[in-house]
Amino acid sequence: MTGEGTASAAKTRVRFILQTIKDSGGSTGTVLQAAICRWEKDKAFIADRDELGAAADAFDAWRQQGQIYPTLQSFQIDDEAEGRRGGDPENTYYLAVTIDGATRQLRVPPRARISWVDGAPPAAAARVAAAEVSRSPAVAAPPPAPAMPPAPASQTPAEVMAELRLKQAESAAREAAAGVQPPDAPPDAAPAPPPVAPSSDAEMRRKRAEWEEHLRMTEQAQTELQEWRRSRRSTEQAMPRVGVAQPQRAAVEPADAMRAWYRSYTARSTAMSLALSQFGLASGASPPDPPRLLAACRDLRGAARALLADPQALAAPLDSVSAPLTTAYTELEATAASCLAARAEEQAAHLAAARRAMSEAAAALRPYHMAP
Repeated sequence: MTGEGTASAAKTRVRFILQTIKDSGGSTGTVLQAAICRWEKDKAFIADRDELGAAADAFDAWRQQGQIYPTLQSFQIDDEAEGRRGGDPENTYYLAVTIDGATRQLRVPPRARISWVDGAPPAAAARVAAAEVSRSPAVAAPPPAPAMPPAPASQTPAEVMAELRLKQAESAAREAAAGVQPPDAPPDAAPAPPPVAPSSDAEMRRKRAEWEEHLRMTEQAQTELQEWRRSRRSTEQAMPRVGVAQPQRAAVEPADAMRAWYRSYTARSTAMSLALSQFGLASGASPPDPPRLLAACRDLRGAARALLADPQALAAPLDSVSAPLTTAYTELEATAASCLAARAEEQAAHLAAARRAMSEAAAALRPYHMAP
């Protein structure tokens, strides 16, 4: 199995969300909004403002329930994924995740909200614990800190964080009195962490893949947000004033505007069409020709980036055209990046998403006798 609806796709989605919370959990910027949208519907952008606001409130409540509000320190996703249970939709997965030392389980349905599941499979918890022990040298463990009681329902996030800081300060004071704190540390410093072994090549590749996915979703969210704002401005400017009848202009202007845009789009997308054709030929070569495929992937990535960076290329008069085209070329750029990183499953998933978006754009262009 490859692409959307696989366990690998579910882990990539969860990894992006948790990494974003770790890096930007205390902010309210575009990056965190992308994480909210992927948590809610596995989309890069939710255009409806009310829907996005409701999703953000639910996302904060989910973080508080998982004790990762506003941020987290570390996480690890178990390699094994459990398939759907009774009543779950197709392609639902359950993932065991260790967050700040505590193992939890997440339910990850396709294109729907992610939720916590009480408890975690004992085998998964044992595997994660064994992996942690095998990577860390033996060190004397500090006295365990007392468990923090669940926050009352009436507490605000600020009150929860204040209580957590107080508990941490009390724990640090007890450790200092027990001699756990290093002698050259400042008075209220936390104990020094154990030595960390150098990352393996596989770990470096995984982190690089996470970072590229993070960048891809960020760029896609920013692009779709800009397209949505542009479409809103175009709609507001084109709206006639009360009392001014414009029956003929309303019927003629969209077609004229589409023809003018399409001429510009065709000229700007020539390099992209050529790169996509070369990529298709290299992918289907028999026997496989890896140097040729890598060269085609580099050309495809460069052409997609140039097209996405052009503010006029994809700015069609109709949002039903510009939005799927933007998504399609964003997915093609990600396809090329996955190809260059030798990640076959991700490459197949991004290519499938690009084809779906192209089909949607083609359907919107068909009434004007145009093709993407």
